[in-house]
Amino acid sequence: MKSHLIMKTLANGWQIPYPDKAIHKGSLIVKDYRLNGYPGEASPDYDISYDEHVEWLQDYLVRCELDLTAEQRKISDRIATDNNYLDCASLGWHAGFYENLQALYPAYDFPDDFEETLSIDDLRGIVYDDPYADFLELNLDSDEPQPTRLEFILQEYGHRLLMKHEETEFQRYWPGFVKLEPLNWMFGITDGVLEPADSAWRIYLALLLRRMPTKTERIKELNRFFDGYAEDLHK
Repeated sequence: MKSHLIMKTLANGWQIPYPDKAIHKGSLIVKDYRLNGYPGEASPDYDISYDEHVEWLQDYLVRCELDLTAEQRKISDRIATDNNYLDCASLGWHAGFYENLQALYPAYDFPDDFEETLSIDDLRGIVYDDPYADFLELNLDSDEPQPTRLEFILQEYGHRLLMKHEETEFQRYWPGFVKLEPLNWMFGITDGVLEPADSAWRIYLALLLRRMPTKTERIKELNRFFDGYAEDLHK
């Protein structure tokens, strides 16, 4: 498999990789909803201007306590030693691309007992009857080696597991908000208070902003993040 970062190993030894969209220059950069502060009092309220939000956010991210995972500590170390590894613009592009692909996955309608049955012969696609055949047809002209059907299915299951985990974490840390979905950013459809676009990427933004000594620099870099995010979100 292309990804060397394994999310889970099933009972029969099948390895479920993290989706390619979660990998940036060999590092696992996935959504992390734990930094859930927001301006306001008793209830979620984002009825403030963009500029006000960015000014509040830069202050919040340099002051909040960070509890990094092992992978995030590696990312922090790499940021400190490699100036070309990650900046706010490239994080924005990563985040926008990540969100953009949410509408495409998973391709299969995995049953809840998939890990017990481990049956791939009866799987059916959500949109296409045979997602693997459709994938191969779309990549006929590619020079890259294509995954086997089993590898393709396990990659798709990785998408499903990651999306379920993100949904659980979002409901835990952002109660009262509506999770950002393709219907929101594609068609402007929303009901309630939509999560801010930065909500899942604050850990990484904090690691970057804390290397910048002035408020002006931090605001400039946050603007670059949001510009990159919007650019890749709508590609």
